[in-house]
Amino acid sequence: VHIAEGADILAQHTDSPAMLQTAEKAGVYGFGQSSDMKAFAPKAQLFSSVNNWSPYYIAQIEAMLDGSWTTGEGPDHWPGNTWLGLSDDYLVLTPFENMPANVAAAAKAAADKVSGGYNIFSGPFKDNAGNVILSDGESYHDGNLWNDMNYYVEGVIGKIPG
Repeated sequence: VHIAEGADILAQHTDSPAMLQTAEKAGVYGFGQSSDMKAFAPKAQLFSSVNNWSPYYIAQIEAMLDGSWTTGEGPDHWPGNTWLGLSDDYLVLTPFENMPANVAAAAKAAADKVSGGYNIFSGPFKDNAGNVILSDGESYHDGNLWNDMNYYVEGVIGKIPG
């Protein structure tokens, strides 16, 4: 559907190479998720975000052993914060490929900034109707991500169903 509507880059959160394989057949691009999916669509994958669960599991086991383990926050009461990412080594990015060198350099610079602790959910930014969502200096925290992300950001075409 998205390709037929003109999308030329796809993203997904399915732990499956099917979206990238579809993208490659259609001549568009996409991102792998959870593991490196380049082998399934070498001409379509721009990069993959690869989950590194080792630090999470080690921390949970250590907490169980020392008696400090508790159920976590969030809708499913997950044990601990699984929203950690690049700056915590919970997420690793594969090499940036199938893009111009200047785009790869910009992507690497952005990833390096996030690896240094920058919160990507920091203002200023607007929704796609022009409403200010976060002002300069404001940032979302995990609770906002669970509850308040009910809009498309500036530059995204479309409306949230419902």
